[in-house]
Amino acid sequence: MDGTPARLGLNPVETEVYNNMIARERITFNALPDDNARIGYVRALVDRDRTWRERSDISQKLIYCGLYR
Repeated sequence: MDGTPARLGLNPVETEVYNNMIARERITFNALPDDNARIGYVRALVDRDRTWRERSDISQKLIYCGLYR
């Protein structure tokens, strides 16, 4: 593992997202011009993942309510 998360000052959630980036995301990340852009990119990925999890959770609750009402 490289020292990029520490160099960028990423928190644990951001570090996890950084470590789990797929190849396409990693190529985009490496092409960014500076560290500020890289931090913003990782935070956007965190927001994307959080939104996906929240939508998935709501969908599961709706399915559960539909099955057991």
